[in-house]
Amino acid sequence: MAELLHYPAVDSTNDEVIRLAQNGAPDGTWVVADEQTAGRGRRGRPWQSNKGNLFCTGLLRLAPGEGPVSQLSFLIALALYDTLSQWVTSDRLKLKWPNDVLLDGRKVSGILLESAGSGQPGDRWVAAGIGVNLVFYPVNVERPAISLEAAGIAPPPPMVVAERLAAAVEHWRREWTAGGRAGGFAALRTAWLSRAIGLGSRIEVRLPDETLFGTFCDLADDGALLLQLDSGVVKAIHSGDVFGI
Repeated sequence: MAELLHYPAVDSTNDEVIRLAQNGAPDGTWVVADEQTAGRGRRGRPWQSNKGNLFCTGLLRLAPGEGPVSQLSFLIALALYDTLSQWVTSDRLKLKWPNDVLLDGRKVSGILLESAGSGQPGDRWVAAGIGVNLVFYPVNVERPAISLEAAGIAPPPPMVVAERLAAAVEHWRREWTAGGRAGGFAALRTAWLSRAIGLGSRIEVRLPDETLFGTFCDLADDGALLLQLDSGVVKAIHSGDVFGI
């Protein structure tokens, strides 16, 4: 069962969960903060932390039967999609590779996974950080953003969202482990594709050393984005920034 710890303010919910994990906190420990003083997103980008939005991180201690850490991006995105569907009609929500949730085509949340442990069975854990724009959203950013309130949806209390999100994560972890290490991702892949935006569309993928253009044609069994280049070659993208969706 998840245990939610509420803080008026922390530097970063991810940093707090990492500290708790290093001191032996159990699987399913969640930190929820009203405010972050040093929130961050992917690649160290600052995360605006206005009060009224959701800032939380869950500690996931992975069991031997659970798959690679990389698959958690899809698991957390599905849990967040299902959680927001309790207030937003599903036709307004989409998933964007690998783990963005879009509301009316704009980014409404962010996910940051940080893993640690020795990597040995029984000693793998992840700090799964989630931020949701319930009331406020950043402007003048590379990817257009939105909040529930700006979309005309009465924003629920952050703690209520966090409680339902923790339950949704537990649900998708059960789905993940039900197929075993070899096949557990299949259920996540099918569910993710049914909620995805951009399949069959032409996109731009920015990699550290090049930018590729092509058609988003599928999701590989390991979660890689399959990009069909203009030459007809299909390239597996495991990490990159996607634009054009």
